[in-house]
Amino acid sequence: MGHHPVSKILILLGSSVIWLGCSQPNMPTGLFPSLQAQSLAPISMEEINQLFRAGQYPEAIEKAEALLEHQETNGATDDSQLMPLLNMLGILHKAMGNWEVAEGYYERLLNESNWEASDPDGFQQAVVSHNLAELYREQAKYEQAEPLYAEALDTLMPLLGDMDRNVLVVRNNQAEFYRDIGDLEQAARLHQGIAQDREAALGPEHSDVGTSWYNLASIYRRQGQLDQSAELAQQAYDVKVNAYGDNHPDVASSLNLLGLIYQDQGNLEAAATALETALEIRQQLWGANHPLIAHLLNNLGTLAYAQNDMSQAQEYLDQALSMAQETLGEDHPNTQKIQENQQVISVSPESSEGLSTADLHVFGQ
Repeated sequence: MGHHPVSKILILLGSSVIWLGCSQPNMPTGLFPSLQAQSLAPISMEEINQLFRAGQYPEAIEKAEALLEHQETNGATDDSQLMPLLNMLGILHKAMGNWEVAEGYYERLLNESNWEASDPDGFQQAVVSHNLAELYREQAKYEQAEPLYAEALDTLMPLLGDMDRNVLVVRNNQAEFYRDIGDLEQAARLHQGIAQDREAALGPEHSDVGTSWYNLASIYRRQGQLDQSAELAQQAYDVKVNAYGDNHPDVASSLNLLGLIYQDQGNLEAAATALETALEIRQQLWGANHPLIAHLLNNLGTLAYAQNDMSQAQEYLDQALSMAQETLGEDHPNTQKIQENQQVISVSPESSEGLSTADLHVFGQ
């Protein structure tokens, strides 16, 4: 497979989204050429990129919106300047659970961009299709998400090849789609192939390989293969800490998964330590109100239930439900699962004796 032209380089930002970068020879990727040359922009895409990689989404949003305002104030109309920034704003708002805002940026990209002139081979449209698919998947809009993954792969694989890092991201997220709709066998089969390809292409210590271990560990846990799940989850955690340090969203996700595995194994003390640390990381990075923080509060509630601490379990679940209703909406499947957990716990408010935590929902993310 040939390489895609340098003028349309695809830059990976994390395991679930792709950013459109515009570069020229001898120019750092990620900076808008005209703004860089004129030294007009107060903020560079590289600075926003670094904040994104660190999981500092609120700070990245603030700077990205300031850069967009700067561009629009100065009359920027070139797609090569606006497309990467609009795509990044969609990514960032999705990461913070601001779904309507994110979708607005993607719709603007799709409706206002001169695709025929700026993207004759469909490369950049495929990137936007993938990121929009991820937005729909997170909202449980699976019928809208499914065809977009196929569209993205149909365009990107001939351009970049099966083993390109960014193609592997799209393949990874298509596998996550199958996991989300409950097809664990298909998801596991796809993730096993992706893990092998990532290790061959990127090396065993790459953060993307850690993502594959994490995804497989999550599936194996749901299938009851706890020993295999624990081993892969620990590998994922080690890779992520080595890549990003202790304070990163991917590290928090790995700790959350380890906490669930420990709870399944009956090691409630280790589970509490892992889940509480994950909560602390997410709150430090994103503030007090975020869909994934609601997930962790729910998981801590189920753990308190397993520890026969009914009042603490109810408190965590009350917080989780309130946050999920605000950030996910009352009709989202995860909000409804938290509500079901509340109903299970309310059956026996004083003691969990005779009841099983198998009746409760937990979230691997």
